[in-house]
This record gives sequence, structure tokens and C-alpha cells, in this order.
Amino acid sequence: EQLKRLYSDLEGEVQDRTTQLAESNRVLERQREELAAMNEKLEQENRYQSDFLAIMSHEIRTPLTSILAFADIWSRTNDPRNPEEESIMKEMRVNSQILLAMVNNILEMARVEAGRSELALEPSEIPDLLTEIKGTMRFLADKKQVKITSRIDRDMPVVMIDSEKVRRILENLVSNAIKFVDEQGSVDIDARYLWDTEELVLTVSDDGCGIKPEDVPYIFERFVQGKDGSKHKHGGSGLGLTVVRELAELH
Repeated sequence: EQLKRLYSDLEGEVQDRTTQLAESNRVLERQREELAAMNEKLEQENRYQSDFLAIMSHEIRTPLTSILAFADIWSRTNDPRNPEEESIMKEMRVNSQILLAMVNNILEMARVEAGRSELALEPSEIPDLLTEIKGTMRFLADKKQVKITSRIDRDMPVVMIDSEKVRRILENLVSNAIKFVDEQGSVDIDARYLWDTEELVLTVSDDGCGIKPEDVPYIFERFVQGKDGSKHKHGGSGLGLTVVRELAELH
């Protein structure tokens, strides 16, 4: 009788445990379905984000590039210009360049956060890259009569880099330097190659106000531009140095 009672109790416990296990399985299945639905929603949102970036890239960057191209064509014609026309065109080119740089930084950060920013390494000539940078930044520099100079090692080899992303790095550093130097200041780009460690070293320096020591730990964080109110004085999105850090680390 005792054995029968034990077996009966054991069968009851097994049945209870089986019922509990079945309920747990139903809960897990329901959670799995909810998780699958959430993953599908996230994938859909990522697709929306990709579509949004593609639209932004085409609808904003392309017109801005066209504006700059037409302004450049206008400035190269030999028709006589009055000082007012020249001043207006210069302002248009400078502000279009600033806006294009801000849009590029926003899109670059969005690509980095979406995990879609990849390197396209290719053999690149550093002298050609620096010449291009100086040409792009000339309009910003001319407005403040800032002189941009460059120094390159004579034995600089052809290097494997993503030239578009390195150009973005240098454009952000140079435009940031121009922003914080005084009228008729100077900005210097230095390119060296360390053969022992096979490292490319690019340095941008200026004779501006510099960076406060207490701000140095924070300058590469997004939307940070120092604590002295310089953001409103000098403008910008506060993403330039963040993009520099992300693209440098990507390399």
C-alpha cells in the first residue's frame, strides 16, 4: 500500500512537472515569436534608414555639389565683375562648402552607427591628396586670409588607404583649424612616413587659440565644442572631430 501511494504520488508529480514544462515551452515559443517579430521590425527600420541615407545623399549632397561647380565655372569666366558680385559669390561658395561638410559628417556618422562604413583601400599618392585638400579648403581660408601650407617627406611612398575617408579626416581637421585661427593666420599639414613601423603620420597644426587642457578628454565626443561658448561663435555641428576619430580608428 505504501509503494502504491509512493508510485501514485510520483506519477502525480511527473504529470505536474510535465504540465509545467509544457507551459514553459508555450511561453518560450511565444517569446521566440515576439523576438522574431522584433527582429523583423528592426531589419525593416534598418532598411528604412538605408533608404533615408540614400535619399539624403542624393537630394542634398548632389545639389550642393552642383552649386559649388556652377560657382566655380562662374568665377573662371573672364566677364567683368563688380565687387558686390564677387563678394556675394564668395559667400555662396563658402557657405555651400560649410553646409556640404556638415551633411557629409552627419551621413558618415549614420553609416558608422549602422555598421555600414567600410574601408575601400587603394594605392594613393599623398601629394595629390594634399593638393586636393588645399584646393577644397581655399575658399574657407581666403575668407579669413589664412595661409595653408604643406610639408611632405621626399621619400613618401604610395600608401594603401581609403583616400576618400582620409580626405574627410583632413578636411575636418583643416576646416576646424581655419575656424579657430585669427585673421591672416596659418594652418600647416605635415605628412611623414615611418619606415620602421610602416605608419603614415598626418599632422594638422595651426597658430590659433589652441585647446584648453580640461577640454582635451572630451573634444572627440559628438556635439562637444569646448565649454567657453565657442560653439555659437564659430558655428559647426560638433561632429567633425568625432568623424575624424571614427574614420581613423576604422583604418
